[in-house]
Amino acid sequence: MDECGTLGGPSSPHDPDVRGVHHVRSSVAFFFASRLHVVAADGGQAGIDAFVAAQRRGEPFTLVLSDLGMPHVDGRKVASVVKRASPNTPVVLVTGWGQRMHAQNEVPSDVDRVLSKPPKLSELREALATLAGS
Repeated sequence: MDECGTLGGPSSPHDPDVRGVHHVRSSVAFFFASRLHVVAADGGQAGIDAFVAAQRRGEPFTLVLSDLGMPHVDGRKVASVVKRASPNTPVVLVTGWGQRMHAQNEVPSDVDRVLSKPPKLSELREALATLAGS
């Protein structure tokens, strides 16, 4: 079974943005439960560590879904590390700045798709299905 990495921001369940991240994680897990193994990480560095560990085990992630705004290691850095290690692994960035990033041509080159927060489930499904080939 392929792995799909998901990364979230800080873990305060009272922060509305974080609740949204947990909802996205749950949606991804539910949608791909029969097709992918979902690995959730609490923050950018934890996600990078999980990605690298999976690569070393010979169980590469099919796709990485990351929040943009995370303390210490943000989504741009996650995308950069992922693409350096595995250029063909799609990276989806979820951010409250998605529309602005598109409008101002600020989508990082290491990111395959940007979804605005909160992502519509249909947009999330389409992006993941298209990029993960599921």
